[in-house]
Amino acid sequence: MSELNQAKSIIRQWWRSLQGKNEERGVNRRGQRAGLRRCKTPLEAAFQDGFHELRHQLTRGTSQPWVEARGNQLQTLAVLLAHVREHTDQSMAKTLAGGQDGKGGLSKLRFRRLISHQDVDQGFFESMLRSLKLVKGCVNVDQLTDAVIFWNEKKRREWAYEFYTVKMDTQ
Repeated sequence: MSELNQAKSIIRQWWRSLQGKNEERGVNRRGQRAGLRRCKTPLEAAFQDGFHELRHQLTRGTSQPWVEARGNQLQTLAVLLAHVREHTDQSMAKTLAGGQDGKGGLSKLRFRRLISHQDVDQGFFESMLRSLKLVKGCVNVDQLTDAVIFWNEKKRREWAYEFYTVKMDTQ
């Protein structure tokens, strides 16, 4: 298994553990989730046990350099995932467009603002957080992980094509 796939698996398991109580270790992860949800910036995640639990698991399951090179993205991801309530198999762009029927989701203007961010910065974080709230925290966890870790022109273009295809098909 590649390092990226291993990391995605660890992140998915960590996210699942935030949804309730982990009986094995007797740790209430919902409290960690609440702490991450209160973060106003990705940097604030660095002061949360939930983020350090994720970082520790990733360091054990991948390599230290892989984790260290993605510190800022992982902080952003930890806070965003704390706002995800449900995983869906639907793609992120389709979810943001409002799903199969195109109802709900983001407006075209809000979507343009989201994908206008060149990198994972405070603006991206705030736009994505608003987007998660608009789709009621129901997104594809793996695709959100990919987006945060590999946010680039190619990813933005892919999302734009899919988002506007859904919007055009439902008009």
